[in-house]
Amino acid sequence: VCWAGGTQLATMTTTTTSSSSPSIDQLSAAQCFDVVIAGGGPAGATAAYVLCSRGLRCALLERDALPRAPSVPRAACGSVAMSLLTRRFPFSLQDAVEAHLAAATYTQQRCRAVTVAAMVKVDRDRFDDTILRNAPGLQLFQRCGVCTVDEAADHVAVETDDGKKFTARFLIGADGATSAVAKHVRSGKTPSLISTLSVEVQLPPEKYAQFAGNTLFSFGETRYGSSWITPSASPNVTMGVAALRPNAGELSKLLSALAGRYDIQLSPDSAHAHELPHYTPFVGKFSTRRVLLVGGAAGFADPLTFEGIRYAVESARLAAQAICDTCAYTPPPSAVRGTSSGSPPSATPSASPQSSEHAAITIKEDPVAAAAADDAEDAGKRYNRYSHKITWSLTAGYLLALIFNSMPRWCFYLGLCNPLATVAFTHLHSGRISYAPMILLLLLALPVYFVVEVAAGICMLLGCGSGRVRRLVRRLLYAGAERALVWPFVVLSSAVESLAGTLLGCG
Repeated sequence: VCWAGGTQLATMTTTTTSSSSPSIDQLSAAQCFDVVIAGGGPAGATAAYVLCSRGLRCALLERDALPRAPSVPRAACGSVAMSLLTRRFPFSLQDAVEAHLAAATYTQQRCRAVTVAAMVKVDRDRFDDTILRNAPGLQLFQRCGVCTVDEAADHVAVETDDGKKFTARFLIGADGATSAVAKHVRSGKTPSLISTLSVEVQLPPEKYAQFAGNTLFSFGETRYGSSWITPSASPNVTMGVAALRPNAGELSKLLSALAGRYDIQLSPDSAHAHELPHYTPFVGKFSTRRVLLVGGAAGFADPLTFEGIRYAVESARLAAQAICDTCAYTPPPSAVRGTSSGSPPSATPSASPQSSEHAAITIKEDPVAAAAADDAEDAGKRYNRYSHKITWSLTAGYLLALIFNSMPRWCFYLGLCNPLATVAFTHLHSGRISYAPMILLLLLALPVYFVVEVAAGICMLLGCGSGRVRRLVRRLLYAGAERALVWPFVVLSSAVESLAGTLLGCG
């Protein structure tokens, strides 16, 4: 067992699949599951809920004791759009909400931009627990970190660091950015990680009122990084800084500077260091035939804010759907070994070794149909196809993050200071659009932004009307542009993405 950033990690070893591995039909039913899920965070809990609701027998392996101790590190800021949660979960998650965030403030040195954002700050322990409690029939195993993964032709064998052994048709790796399961999928290769340092601080009531209902993001203190202050349950706030490959001691200095800027006192050694996934288009594959990575284990996190709950929920839902569709597949008679043209097809794609050997002598198998049946049993290919929206969005977000961190001041003035752009970010965080169409929307909104601001500047120079009248006219112009440009674009892009999903077979 090794330690990194305060999080316990199981040392991962992988084994090569051998031809002598037993078939899943030869294993004891008592130790077999349809799906084993490694990790009980937002991604693992979501996958468990969806799969158990579909009637699959699932085991969830959580390396910590639940509920987690307060010393266990949390994610960046823990904020997510409430509209996304209500669309994905039919039960209430209000008990997990720590604070409602009516606005988000972005700062870059002396510049400031504010946007409306119907977000909520969730308590990760209650959030995960609420979802897990709604997963019918889930078998939960605590203090079980994945140690070895052995992927055979028709099953996956998992052994934990405390000696427990599990066998399942599929394995979902939801064990975070430092995933042990990901080392099996990527053959030991690990993506680059964002280093973060965060702390929860109790403030006096009058000081907490300055941050209530508003999450603050600050850019420009470090290259490819940011800092944040997010209100939690009154009177606490969560403060943090993040950076890619920071120098020794740099995060501590940035966190102290952030606290000093807002006159907040920090206790010595109260901050928690941990790591978050840093998505790049070169992060590597996130699935094999029977092992699927979701959330932070797959490297899915927002390239600008490093928040991962939204992508954890979405990727887990898609992985669960891919497994459910694979389990529901029934091959045609010509693709099943040991089935003649006059006999009914088997209910499952696999057959006993004896019938397969006999069929190879007496029945000529259709190679095209057999290849199609074999491909349909590949949950990894289904998952790769279903998650196209996530990968395309994150790739576009990665390019936007590169541009933003290369020219932060220009991007701040032309992007975050543009009211239409901040509305586009709101739609992005609520899951209505992805990064790819949002970048196109930003480009379309630039001419409108120039026209309105130039017109407002001319009116100010000519002394036309009072300042209150000019602000009112400016607000009306942006409201009209939002209705005429942003909303139709969001509806159209959502329809196009839904159509692409339907054509790719994921509904």
